[in-house]
This record gives sequence, structure tokens and C-alpha cells, in this order.
Amino acid sequence: MARFEVAEKRLFNTKICMRCVPASTLVWGNSSPRPIESMKVGDRIQGLKGYQKILNTFNRRYSGKVIELGIRYLGKFIFTPEHEIFVASFKEDTETGERFPEETSWQKAGDLIPARGKQTAHYVMVPKLPKTGDNISLDLAPFLKKQGKTCIEKKPELSKNLAYVMGWYVAEGCVDAGGVAFYLSSKETDNIESLKKAIQDLGYKPNCKPVKGESCLRILLPCRVLARAFQAWFGTRPENKRLPHFMFETSPEIFRAFIDGYFKGNGAKVQLNRSYEAVSTSSPVLTKQLQLLLLEKLGQVWGLSVKEHDGGSLICSRKVSSNPHYALRKTLSKRRLYFEDDGFYYFPVVAKKMVDFDGEVYNLETSENIYLLPFVVHNCNAHNPIKATKCRKCGYSGLRPKTKEPRG
Repeated sequence: MARFEVAEKRLFNTKICMRCVPASTLVWGNSSPRPIESMKVGDRIQGLKGYQKILNTFNRRYSGKVIELGIRYLGKFIFTPEHEIFVASFKEDTETGERFPEETSWQKAGDLIPARGKQTAHYVMVPKLPKTGDNISLDLAPFLKKQGKTCIEKKPELSKNLAYVMGWYVAEGCVDAGGVAFYLSSKETDNIESLKKAIQDLGYKPNCKPVKGESCLRILLPCRVLARAFQAWFGTRPENKRLPHFMFETSPEIFRAFIDGYFKGNGAKVQLNRSYEAVSTSSPVLTKQLQLLLLEKLGQVWGLSVKEHDGGSLICSRKVSSNPHYALRKTLSKRRLYFEDDGFYYFPVVAKKMVDFDGEVYNLETSENIYLLPFVVHNCNAHNPIKATKCRKCGYSGLRPKTKEPRG
């Protein structure tokens, strides 16, 4: 992290006004992205050295121009022009055509140079998070209504088989009377047999019945304990589905089993054209979680885009919601439009424009002086006294009392 520390020292030698982002900007918290306006002093969020704590929060009314950045694969982000982002510039080897980082630095959002052709451009930097992979035991005690006999362990291990069933639930499962229900088209014979076998391997007898008046089959995992657990861990409605913290702590092998179940249940690997595979969901939080985990655990880069209302569609003969969907696309092209090294992934800024904005903007102060979107951006580094009510650099009034949490 030497490059980051040098760039940070240069930044602290300058006078910088408060830098902000609008509401609904997702910041990487404790294993899940959360809107920045929901962050509180003392909350844990992701940093470069593990989890860090929020020392202070800021918000103010802002009316003026903001910068809308398009980051390849990561989507669009909005910043006030003075907000600093940790970026790298690349230069190209004229003999081999390869590009490599020339310099890393903090740059204001308004000063970033989009990639166009072979000219020098800025790349945002997504840190490679510490690898995990210990065996994980799941605590089911809170979901037992009676502390008597039960056919399920109170702390079962997160196995590949259980992760596979979880993937199916996140994709299209629901809590039904008597357990966890999955609705599959009667034409999906391979998926039906695969899911039934997974349920049997968990020690349960799957209850399979055709749905009256429809060409689909209802497969029930008859366990109310798991139904309550799945509901608490993963959510219920499609737009609110999410991943719990243990999915970020599990091994790549377990996550691969989960993503296999999720892709099959979602109808993924549908060829949009010859160059892409795609999967979509109506949950923005789940989309961000999947994108980061696919990158960090499996080394796969999936681009993010938003699908508008399309009036409904069919996937594997199943009707899916017509709500706006967040789509992840995996390129099959051999041409790589991003870079990586031992510490970071580098994604190019591909678009920049100024737009009008009038509303509340937010920022954080953290113990590491940064936070992740998931690329590295700077916090407000105004060193205000603990009892200050006004920012000594930008003049913003109404500061909350600062925590005594030590820096670093």
C-alpha cells in the first residue's frame, strides 16, 4: 500500500473543501453496500486494512454543478467537483502494446480524464480485499420456535450443497406454508432434478406438485426453520434480496456453489449476443454484492447496467417481474479493458459530464480517511476540534460531536 500512503501525504498538504456525494450513493459497509445517508457514527465500513469505523458524518444543501462519471463495468457515479478519488494513470509500452500504472494520485472528480483511444487516462482503483475461507457454522437457534427435538442441527456448517440451495432461493425462491418453495417450469427437467437432489442431500424429502392451470412445478423444501432463516438472511421480495455477512467470509469454493444455484434459478447464461452472458435482478444491493464477490472471490469481471421497464419477459418459460432490473454482464471477449496487480483492480473512467444538481449531499470521516464505492474515494479530512460545530476548511456548520475513536 506504499503508493496509497505517499498519495495521501500529498493530499493532506493541500487545503481542501468538503467533498460530497448525493443521497442513495452506496458505500461499502460491513459486507453490504448501504446508502450514505443511512450511515451513523460508530458504524463499521470497509477500508483498505479491513473494517474501519465512521468518526463523523456530514450533510449540507448543495445547488450547482456536479460531475457524473461513467466507470467501465462499475456504472455511473455522481460527485461534487472537488471530491478526491484515488486513481492511476497508465502508459503504454510502444513495443508490446501493454499498459501499466505510471503514477497513482488523488485527483478531483472534475479533473479526471476519460479513456479515449490510446491517450493517457485515469483509472479508478478497487482494492483486493483480504482472502477468507474458514469453515463457517450457521447459528439456527434464533429461528427455532421450540427448543425441543428438531431434524436440523442448531449450528450446521455452510456446505456446498446448502450454498447451492441458498443460491436458488436468492434467485427465485420464496417462503411458503411449510417451508421454502421454488417454482420451476416443467420444461426445466435438469434443474428440477438438480434441485430435488440438493434438497435430499440436506436430509429432506422434496414435495413436488404441479401448479394448477400453469405449466410449472412447485418444489418445497419442508423445513420451517430454514424458511425463517432464509427470510432473515436473504430477504423476501425480489427488490429487497441481499446477501448476509457469511457469504463474504466463506471460501471461493462455497461461493462458487452458491453462484451456480443462483445462475440456474435466475435463468443466467442467456446469450444476449455472441459476446456477452447476462444475469439480472431488481435489487440494487444484491447486484452490487454479487459484482464485488464475483470479482474478489472468482476473479470474474461482470459489468453493471440498468434495464428499464420492459412490460415483463420470460426466462426459461417463467414470467419475471417488469420492474427495472439491474443487469450484470460478463464479456466473453478476449480483449481485457481493465488491469490488475497484487493490490488493486483498475477500471477506466470512460465518460464525464457536468450536470445541474439541487439537493442534500453527504460525506463521512473515517479512521482510515477513505471509503469504498467500491473504488477508493477520500473522506472529509478537515481536522476539526472534538467540540467543533463548524468545519474549519469549508465553513459547513452543524457538525455532529466527533467520536474519540483513534485514527489509523
